[in-house]
Amino acid sequence: MSVPSRASGDRTMDRKIYIQNRQGVFNCLELGKGEQHLAFVHGNSLNAQAYHPFLSRFSRQAYHVLAPDLRGHGRSCTYGDQKLSNWNVFLDDLESILKERYDHPVIGMGHSMGGFFIYALAKRNPALFKALILIDPIIFVPTIIRVLSLSRILGVSRFFPLPRRTRKKRNRFSGHQEAIQSYSGKGMFKTWTDEALAGYVAGGLEKEGSGGYRLSCDPELEARLYETVPADTWHGIENIRVPVLLIRGAYSDLFSRRAANLLTQLLNQCHYMEIEKTGHFLPMEIPERLSDLIVRQAEQVQVF
Repeated sequence: MSVPSRASGDRTMDRKIYIQNRQGVFNCLELGKGEQHLAFVHGNSLNAQAYHPFLSRFSRQAYHVLAPDLRGHGRSCTYGDQKLSNWNVFLDDLESILKERYDHPVIGMGHSMGGFFIYALAKRNPALFKALILIDPIIFVPTIIRVLSLSRILGVSRFFPLPRRTRKKRNRFSGHQEAIQSYSGKGMFKTWTDEALAGYVAGGLEKEGSGGYRLSCDPELEARLYETVPADTWHGIENIRVPVLLIRGAYSDLFSRRAANLLTQLLNQCHYMEIEKTGHFLPMEIPERLSDLIVRQAEQVQVF
């Protein structure tokens, strides 16, 4: 069941809707009314609103975009399970959302962890998609996956630098402006546009009863997601038979060129782009340029 929320203006036909199903209640950003249906999934600790500058370009070019906030993220009313041992519940959520919203295959697009989810869901249920766009997805080469899996078995993954730093991150702010000032030009946000950062804060802070705001994605959930990278990344890749547009930021430290090359070799219809002078967060670094490149490349190779 889809429940409309407030409209955010008619400049790009933006809407906020809630999709309620057996998995929970999910906040979704909906843009445009074009004939091409595109489902977008955000990365770990992020939210759909952070990608608004990027996604809004598609809505102006004959696309209808649906971008849900994952459980435990953004404005979704479904809490994240901080004790999770794998990512399957997120795939279940997304599959349920797509089946609720569409009765036909759509274009699946995702960034970072969201790119992995689109990729993994296409392996599980190929009928959901007619094309994939994977933007710097969290897909590691087999050797890295074996190391991560072994560390999880040995119980040492929680000592890795990224989860440890994440658990110590600041989680509360007096308001949106303080959060923006705290993040601007620092860490992963240092290459983001002002609009993307403002969207992240607007979609990622929730008011507390005692006053002030806290991150809607709890740092513990974010850390657990880093610690539970799936071990079956490459299993079932032969199930993906639709066109794939694979994009990597040249400076990315999370999606290696080796992984990109392996995906290109194993996927039947994979078109690979590497964007110079960008990193892992390229949708927030060059939102308009990236969306234009995707549309242009897709038209040239007839991905859509």
